[in-house]
Amino acid sequence: MKHLELLKELQSIYAERYGLTIITTDSSGQLLVEKGGKNELCKILYESFVKQVKENVKRNWQFRTPVFYDIWPGIYTIVTPIHIEGGHTYMLWAGLFIEEDTAEFVKKQLSQMDITQRDWDLILANTPEITQSNREEILHANRKLAALIELCLKESEGQNLFQLQNQLFQQAFTTKNDMEALFHDFISIYQTFDFFGLASKQQGDTYEVTHIVGENTATFQGVQFVPGEGFLGRVIITDERGFLDNANQDPRTLMFRQSLESQPKSLFACPIKQQNGEKAVFFGGSFTNSRISKTSQELVKMIAAIAEVRLQMDMLQSEQYQQLNRLTALIEICKLMAITPDVKRIIYILVDISLNLVEGGFSCLVLHDKETDNMNVVSRGNWKGHMEEYVKDAAKRYQLENRKQYQPEAATPHVHEVSWGASIIECPLIYRDQLLGILCVGTTNQSNQVIEKHANFLQTLAIIGGVSLQLASRGEENYLDQQVNTLFRAIQQFDNETFTQLEKATNMAGEFATKQGLAVPMIKAIVQACQLSYYSASFLEETLQDSHISMIVQEAKILMDQEYSIKWEETSVPAQIVALTLSYTRNHSIEDLKQKSGNTTGLIESFTAFINETQIQEDQISLKEEINIEKKLHTVSTTIKELNLSPREQEVLDLVIQGFNNKQIAEQLYISGHTVKNHVTKIFQKLNVPDRAHAISKVYQMRQNSS
Repeated sequence: MKHLELLKELQSIYAERYGLTIITTDSSGQLLVEKGGKNELCKILYESFVKQVKENVKRNWQFRTPVFYDIWPGIYTIVTPIHIEGGHTYMLWAGLFIEEDTAEFVKKQLSQMDITQRDWDLILANTPEITQSNREEILHANRKLAALIELCLKESEGQNLFQLQNQLFQQAFTTKNDMEALFHDFISIYQTFDFFGLASKQQGDTYEVTHIVGENTATFQGVQFVPGEGFLGRVIITDERGFLDNANQDPRTLMFRQSLESQPKSLFACPIKQQNGEKAVFFGGSFTNSRISKTSQELVKMIAAIAEVRLQMDMLQSEQYQQLNRLTALIEICKLMAITPDVKRIIYILVDISLNLVEGGFSCLVLHDKETDNMNVVSRGNWKGHMEEYVKDAAKRYQLENRKQYQPEAATPHVHEVSWGASIIECPLIYRDQLLGILCVGTTNQSNQVIEKHANFLQTLAIIGGVSLQLASRGEENYLDQQVNTLFRAIQQFDNETFTQLEKATNMAGEFATKQGLAVPMIKAIVQACQLSYYSASFLEETLQDSHISMIVQEAKILMDQEYSIKWEETSVPAQIVALTLSYTRNHSIEDLKQKSGNTTGLIESFTAFINETQIQEDQISLKEEINIEKKLHTVSTTIKELNLSPREQEVLDLVIQGFNNKQIAEQLYISGHTVKNHVTKIFQKLNVPDRAHAISKVYQMRQNSS
């Protein structure tokens, strides 16, 4: 029979959605159709389950609504009686469930039963649980299913009713369109009604028509009413379905007559429950039929039940989508805060994210400056000129200036109503027992339930922000950082010039790596490798706990040493950046590295562009014409001093001209041979000469020209 096929499909859809196995029996325990669903625990216990059902239907059940029944100790099914006109009674069984936190107890019970050994831990983990939060939802779903099954089983309405129900139900659960598309489909299938609509609660007690489908009904969109007003308002008050024949003669239909071009001759309205607990009104009518038949009334009940389920599903999907967005945002925030040591950047993240996700009118972060005892505020949005007034009040209420110790429960967000008509969610930023500040986000025209959800999200954001702000402001270094800093500072004690050079290279490497968008840990490794490039890789490997620095230094030195042959692309990006910055700071050129890499790497091109953008040469040009020029006796030393060389480079060049080699120059100036080599290389570059002979020749030529 068609109605039994629909019953089977109803069972399967609900069972699939809630992870259950569902059966419907008559008063003797006989199944009307085969079971629906694939509940794993019920699949194992199915034969015993059916046996228990047949035993229990003999009881004289006195209830008329769904109840949880422990068919075995700790294992539950939902039993729902279905009473049909004419005295027929059927039973709806949906299971199996376990209660929250009882898995171990149930496992022991199952182990004692004569059942082949199973992985009960996995099976029970996949078994639906009954909790305080979902109990009512599960019972409500079974009530709706029972109502639909009751309609299926009413034989008095004839086969045509069941066929229509089947069509409507099929359409409802196979289409993925929105509510209005669903109403269009219903009207096309059952043409007795000319329009369907839905009214939902808005701010305060006002209800508004949010969906309307039907020819010449668009003007009814947005019509508002309050409980008790007219035909629709009465349904809100009574919480009962209403069917109105000869509606064009009834004064309660005034809002329809005022807003619609044609006057409806019959109307119906059904209260339905939304996911958030608020009521909505499903309504419709006909412009031609003045009477709603019993068959039509039954179909209206079914359509109302379907609309309620669909509305709840839509709201759940919307909430899930919103929660997913919030979760994604929190993940991104955590990533940003984890790699952002800058306090200001963290503050901007907190203010921007909170404003965008809450979609409020304004947001701000109030922090207490311990040094100045002022309140530092970063804000965004429209405060309508009230920000200073509000910040002072908030700082006073939370006693920010007193540096009061707070308990963990004080991190609970509060909603503060201000005199200028806004609700502000206030979330304290607490690290351990210290109040760091307050995250404040304004909301506009949002319900208490929505504000509560926003507050929960902002509380999580404030907890993350408080920890991140504290860690960023403290700036504590770990043991490795202390070792690196100590070794770097030690260079200054015995080779100040090299230290200065490395300091310049370190700053350049850090800035370039940051512009490349590298991760903070990689940038940190590059900076530390530059700082310690003075030491050998073997020494660094023995001294430091982290071998990454020694590996970067080793690769960078290989790239810079022409005696070794290694492909540029075989080295790591940190090593390439260290080699580039060290080469440039030592030689003011990276031509050697360009040749070695084949000049094909994008990193070298980026570094060249970076140098061109950031290196600024400063010169001082006098506009005052020199009038008196003193004639001086030009010695070689005098000529050297007129060259564009540093004082140390002038000393080195003077000794070169005198015939000293690098080792002798190092002994004369009390510096390392490596440093001497660097100075000599720079001198050659500045004089644009290839070797010592050309350098000496150029100096004497300049001396001759001056004389």
